Amino acid sequence: MLPQGKYNLELNFPGDGRTFLNFFDIINGYDVMAEIKDGKLMLDTNISEREITIEEYIELVKSSINQRK
Repeated sequence: MLPQGKYNLELNFPGDGRTFLNFFDIINGYDVMAEIKDGKLMLDTNISEREITIEEYIELVKSSINQRK
């Protein structure tokens, strides 16, 4: 199912040189958080860290939104 509507992504610069692209699901906690390192989008899970494409990131956000229903 394709989500409809407007959803916010957060671009976070915590002040220590790092940059994050985040989607927070405040309803169920299916957050999608990635750090931008050396021009690469790195998905950090509790188990490991791996590089993903922006398309993969968007698919993860869509999946998070769909889990709300």
